Amino acid sequence: STARLAAQIPPSVPLPLTSFRAVTNHEIFQLIQSAPDKQCELDPIPTSLLKKCIHLLAPAITNIVSLSLDTGDFPSVFKQSIITPLIKKTIS
Repeated sequence: STARLAAQIPPSVPLPLTSFRAVTNHEIFQLIQSAPDKQCELDPIPTSLLKKCIHLLAPAITNIVSLSLDTGDFPSVFKQSIITPLIKKTIS
């Protein structure tokens, strides 16, 4: 049980998350609208277009987020990233 687990874990270690509250369309709308207009080549659509269409896409995005939180499954397609190393200039 969670109570037994909590008693065994030192206070400095956070407890595992066992439940989430559902996200709302309004929260998704606000989050996307407040995001910078930057994007990367992995983004399926430009951020500016997403922001223009968010009133139509928010319900679908909210559903994806809610299902991911409910099931604990995060689609592998969303786990990809592009890492660009930055070369530090050396001073002679």
